[in-house]
Amino acid sequence: MEWHVEEKRATQGLADEWQGIAHLFTRSVTHTAPTFYDPIQVQAWLSCAPITSDQWRNRLRGQVLFLARQGHGHVAGFASLAHDGEIDMLFVDPNSQRKGVATLLLTHVIATAKRRGLSRLTTFASVAAHEFFTRRGFTTRCECHPQRGDITLTNYFMELQIERQ
Repeated sequence: MEWHVEEKRATQGLADEWQGIAHLFTRSVTHTAPTFYDPIQVQAWLSCAPITSDQWRNRLRGQVLFLARQGHGHVAGFASLAHDGEIDMLFVDPNSQRKGVATLLLTHVIATAKRRGLSRLTTFASVAAHEFFTRRGFTTRCECHPQRGDITLTNYFMELQIERQ
């Protein structure tokens, strides 16, 4: 069975999805991040994440949400694109990693950006995601050190120039 991606507004028809998206986000961070961040940094990252459905809706308000599924099954990954071309989130469930889900999501994000006439995409990529974005043509503009409470994390401001359609 092949993967497919659904494109939705963050407030459209997702009433039953938010809990699964929140669970996927938490699983992705707790599974992948410890390779790149210490346990205190992982907890700091998770502590700033939306928890309730309303918090998720508010976090992604005005963005396009991309949901990757296999058939009609659970969400295996998601990405979000803000109106200014920022990829705010891109996460894949640990059981679906290394199966092309993130690449499929990014392909849909890029296609949507082109349709909207955007000339570039940006993201603040975690250390875990930095190589993924680099391999797909993104350029690192700077290393950043956001604070989550008293804890400092590292991420990278990256951009991709895209040709308009």
